[in-house]
Amino acid sequence: TEGLVQAISSSHKKNGLYIQILEGDYHLKSSISIPSNTIIEGVSANKCLLTFTIQGHFIDDPMQTVSAVTFSESKNSVIKNLTLNYQFNDHKPKAGLSYTSLWRNDIFSNNPNGDTSRYVGLVAFKNSENCLLDNCNIINAGTDPIIVARSKNISIVGCYVSGSFN
Repeated sequence: TEGLVQAISSSHKKNGLYIQILEGDYHLKSSISIPSNTIIEGVSANKCLLTFTIQGHFIDDPMQTVSAVTFSESKNSVIKNLTLNYQFNDHKPKAGLSYTSLWRNDIFSNNPNGDTSRYVGLVAFKNSENCLLDNCNIINAGTDPIIVARSKNISIVGCYVSGSFN
């Protein structure tokens, strides 16, 4: 896991990098910043799980929101074939209840159990361009599973998004 974070961090010093993530479960305690000209590709979205255990409080400005994976001023970068999961202790978003109205507090609620530190997006594109999120599972976001702010030519293709705490 630390090797993965170091490899991505080292790509900031180079003019691009290709990182292949092998099958496995990776537990990350910090965010990942995706630099320009970087491709991060798992061997399979169903076999490469990145679980983040970071915290963030509500911020109304999407440019300041905490995200597990951030493309910040990134150009021509790709994340492909990964499952990105947010985990906060042993809590999980409520599921299995029927949707009988547009909003149900028993399914969706801000600050579940009084907790205000789950405002973590999973993927954010901030001031980025020509980037791709391809064939990824975005699971159990703290808030805002995918954020696109002040960016252009962002493609999100074949992704599955499910669950959010807030």
